[in-house]
Amino acid sequence: MSDAPTVVGGMDPSSRRPRVLVLAPAYLPGFRSGGPIVSLSRLVEAAPNVDFFILTRDRELGNSEPYDVAEPHVWVEVGSAHVSYLRPRLRDFLWSMREMRRMRPDVVYVNGIWNFSFHILPLLTRRTLLRRGSVLVVAPRGAFSPLGLKMGRWKKAPLSPLIRWLHDEPMIWQVTSQRELGEVHSWWSGTLPPDQRVVVSPNLPPIPHEPLQFSDTTLDRRVTFASRIDRSKGLLEAVKACSLIGVPCQLYVYGPLQDAAYWHECHDWAARHAPTVRMTYEGTYKPNQAQALFQKSTLLLLPTLFENFSHVVAEALSVGCPVVLKPTTPWGREIENPGVFLGTKPSELSHHVSSILRLDPNAEALLRSKTLDAYSSWFKSASVEALRIVDEFLRCSSQNTDRSSPERPQG
Repeated sequence: MSDAPTVVGGMDPSSRRPRVLVLAPAYLPGFRSGGPIVSLSRLVEAAPNVDFFILTRDRELGNSEPYDVAEPHVWVEVGSAHVSYLRPRLRDFLWSMREMRRMRPDVVYVNGIWNFSFHILPLLTRRTLLRRGSVLVVAPRGAFSPLGLKMGRWKKAPLSPLIRWLHDEPMIWQVTSQRELGEVHSWWSGTLPPDQRVVVSPNLPPIPHEPLQFSDTTLDRRVTFASRIDRSKGLLEAVKACSLIGVPCQLYVYGPLQDAAYWHECHDWAARHAPTVRMTYEGTYKPNQAQALFQKSTLLLLPTLFENFSHVVAEALSVGCPVVLKPTTPWGREIENPGVFLGTKPSELSHHVSSILRLDPNAEALLRSKTLDAYSSWFKSASVEALRIVDEFLRCSSQNTDRSSPERPQG
């Protein structure tokens, strides 16, 4: 019996369009892994002239049960992509490596660094056992940032020589900003190998939408925190900032409870020290719900330790919702907008939150209008720059001399 890949949904794996094999630890229908899923799924839908084959985990982050759509050794249609969901088994890994050999992709597109199953092991197999006719493209997704290197450094430091060896070939790095470009160079001790290139191609931002119009009587003064609940995202600092306002404040918290102990710490601190803060946990939300969430929010408060891009900030600004942040994201520094307010201490964050909450309806409407106008202007250029990586995929395909159809097993 043949073990040729099955494609559900009528997609043709022998298409003559560029074939991009994607290695990603998380993809749709997952959402708990945050920004990388949004970045990749938006890229897929924006490039109908490319065939994406995505190898990913068969379950949501933190879950033990697989997705309903996940079937072993099957390519499933998910939006415009072909997706195969891999179980944490050796058999599935071996199947995926056979697929890489048969498919003969033009590009192997790795999302993230340091992941053993979707970065290190596949590239080790590719380098030692498989024919390398494809171009390697790697998107670090913030992995070389100071915080990214600090987290789990006991594991990353010993692995660094292996990671450099796996990437010691002609390849392309996709970075989302000049800052991330500097981080990649720094990790390579200041200079990339001469046969490597870097493409600055930012994440695709959400399309701007007009903000909702509120009347003075219907406006609910909502301070929104929307992110994973763990120490790196700064919920406790958000609570402390709200407690310094001095007047009753409603803080609505959205996001998966990734660190239950930290959530209890934040909740207990609010109960003891922030009697004026009414903190409500609203559960998780999916990326396609974000704009509606921020249309009814007065502001987004997110004192995160670091974000390579922060899709949630873009979602807020795309509907004119102002944001209060630490200077640890591109927003307000690399990307200017009058709706972005920066502070490093809880007292500074509190000042910005208080100022926005005290705006009268006309002043708030004006701020939201200016925020949206600035975002819309930036969106026009950013959405074009974000497709530079697609141009690279097309170039790699045109230069690939191994463009025969994918191999099929005999019998």
